[in-house]
Amino acid sequence: MQNPNNSTWPYDSENAQNIVQALLSVINGSTPQTGDFDNGSESAYDSDDAKNIVEAILQFSNAGLSKEFGYFYQEFATVAGPIAANGGPLLLDVASPHNTANIVLIAPGQVKVNKAGFYKVRFSVSVAQPSGFNVSVNAFVVGGSIYSNESGKEQNEGFVLLDLLPGDIIEIVSNNSGAPLVLSAAGTTSPQVIVGAMYVERLK
Repeated sequence: MQNPNNSTWPYDSENAQNIVQALLSVINGSTPQTGDFDNGSESAYDSDDAKNIVEAILQFSNAGLSKEFGYFYQEFATVAGPIAANGGPLLLDVASPHNTANIVLIAPGQVKVNKAGFYKVRFSVSVAQPSGFNVSVNAFVVGGSIYSNESGKEQNEGFVLLDLLPGDIIEIVSNNSGAPLVLSAAGTTSPQVIVGAMYVERLK
């Protein structure tokens, strides 16, 4: 058999049958075993190879589809007072029960990652006055992460991509806002309204 490049193709029709049968077995919910699809071929690629190829495909697919993430927030009911105008942390104190184990809340406002990788971080803060916030890693301001809201009537939202190491700690902190910041629940009387939130996701 020849491939489209006219080079020698090492898989014959028996090989293709083994691989397809193994893939169909997985799709139907079972795990292919050695010998399950032995069709008597004497070629170099038999059912063992089919099983190995399927396992490699599944491992690659699962690695691509699995996500590691964390969502953390603060409700208006737990706000104790204003945030310092510069460097005051957003005291996120609730972690979603759906978070994965790699991204954890270790103290109010402090989120630690346990794996090295490339991460996406988003944040949103409700403040009743003009404000600035940035992402901080290990107490250092991350370049490209400072966002401001001049009106004080809209969410202050930000986004950044980070290359992190195990043990790195992420915070959302105020940035040169000019005055202490008051977290706002304007528009509702519910004490459960979210006044600050951060989402962290490991991309690779």
